[in-house]
Amino acid sequence: MTGTAERHGITESTGTNESKRMITVRLFGMTKSLADNQSSLTLALGKNQSVKNVIELVNKRYPKIGELIYQKKVLVSVNQEIAHADTKVQEGDEVALLPPFAGGTAAGPGDGASRQSIAKSPVGSAGENHGEVE
Repeated sequence: MTGTAERHGITESTGTNESKRMITVRLFGMTKSLADNQSSLTLALGKNQSVKNVIELVNKRYPKIGELIYQKKVLVSVNQEIAHADTKVQEGDEVALLPPFAGGTAAGPGDGASRQSIAKSPVGSAGENHGEVE
């Protein structure tokens, strides 16, 4: 198998004498950082290829990204839907590598006081003022 680095990604191929189909792999967060700040990779795949083949190609060029995918720390989507290893990938499909993301409070890991007081306060208990001013 041969592969060549490109300015905006990698082009590698699977299979032998099959016609190649180009797909784009979009990168975000840590996956983008691990790929030299590239926002996408371009891959050439043969016919009847799957997410598993895409992961193998990414892993060859960027083993740290591959490791995150294999550890299930990065999800793979195809055309904006979460994909599995056997999901088929066709020419023009957009594959994205989705690192963990979260929203909400900016509290640090040691700041559990506010979460504890909320968790311990009873909800709907008899005798509460239910928003009435005392």
